[in-house]
Order: sequence, then C-alpha cells, then structure tokens
Amino acid sequence: TLEFNGPLDGGGNTIPYYFKGAIANGNNAILNVNTKSLTAYHSTIGTVAEINIGAGNLFAIDASAGDVTILNAQDINFGAPDSTLALSNLTGVGVKNILLAADLVAPGANAGDVVFDGGVNGLNIGSNVAGTARNIGDGGGNKFNTLLIYNAVTITDDVNLEGIQNVLINNNADFTSSTAFNAGAIQINDATYTIDANNGNLNVPAGNIQFAHADAKLILQNSSG
Repeated sequence: TLEFNGPLDGGGNTIPYYFKGAIANGNNAILNVNTKSLTAYHSTIGTVAEINIGAGNLFAIDASAGDVTILNAQDINFGAPDSTLALSNLTGVGVKNILLAADLVAPGANAGDVVFDGGVNGLNIGSNVAGTARNIGDGGGNKFNTLLIYNAVTITDDVNLEGIQNVLINNNADFTSSTAFNAGAIQINDATYTIDANNGNLNVPAGNIQFAHADAKLILQNSSG
C-alpha cells in the first residue's frame, strides 16, 4: 500500500504533490490519496489494482509522458461525494490518449466529480477496445455530480457520458463529442462545444444546453463527410 498524506500550507492553501516514477508490480498495489491534490504522470499508474480517493481530495492522471489505459483490472474508488478524479494532458507534446478498459463508477447519486483537461495540445478519451462502450457514471442510477472540461478535449462515440448530472464547459475550452449525451445540464461558457455525428445520427438534447456566455458556441457537424 502506498499512501500520500499532506497538510495544507500555513495559509490554508492546497499543496500539490506530483508522482512521476514508474510503478512495478502495480497489480498488487493499493494507492490511497489522502492529500488534497496528487498528480500521477507515468503510464504505469494504470496498472495499480486499487486507487482510493479520499474525501475532498483530487487525484489526477496526466498523460503528458505518454498514453494511459485505466480501469484494466483496476478499481478507482471515490471515498466521498466531494472526491474528484482528473484526466489530463497538461504538458505533453501533441495530443495524448487516456483509454478506459471498463466503466468508471460513481460513488452514489449525484456524487463525485470528474475533470477533463486537454491542456494546449489536446486530450482524447476513449475505449481501449474500439466500439466497446465504456460508461462514466450510470445513466440509470448513480451519476457523477459534475464533469468539468478545460481546454481541448475529444470524446469518442464509445464513451457514454449519460452518467453525468452537470457538464460545465469552461472558458476557452474546445470540447468535441461524438455522442449527444443527455446530462441534466450542459453549460457552455466562453467556449466551444462540438457535437460530431461522424458515426451516425444523433439526437441533440437541446433543452438541456445552456449558453452561459455571449461567446458560447455550439457546433453541429458531420466530420466524416
């Protein structure tokens, strides 16, 4: 078991921690995130058998050093309704991929938060087996409370976001999805939300899309021709 604990600084501010080393024998490992902010950068984080995110804590998996597959014989547990998982590519050269090998399960109804941040060069989130659906939350049961999107993020059509209650597309984000998912509310700030019907017809949940800024953009397209 590897456990990260860390207090706030003297002013009550979060101290970020960074875990950059490779992990050997991750299939036998448990990672407990008991500090407010921990980011793992090596692709072997995807081999850790169990990751537990404590109450009020954020755990980030950053693909800057290379593509990462998560949830392959791996459990990611949200310890409380305010636990957060971030998937990002903040410093990588070029677009990076984070692939899901199984569903990401929410801790309860409208509980747990997820963050996607593509940085400058972009992040693709998809299934590790093309065409095999992966769910983030449960559209018919326990949904994540909030999905926050920053910068350039693309979701493939095999990732189902029906299990998200609220989607916030933040300022300067460029979010492209090949699924027109029906979240409770999809808020577009000073950002662009593109729905791409590149794999077939989509039903757009227009009543749930909120334009929260004068420069908010919704683009409907078919990039396949």
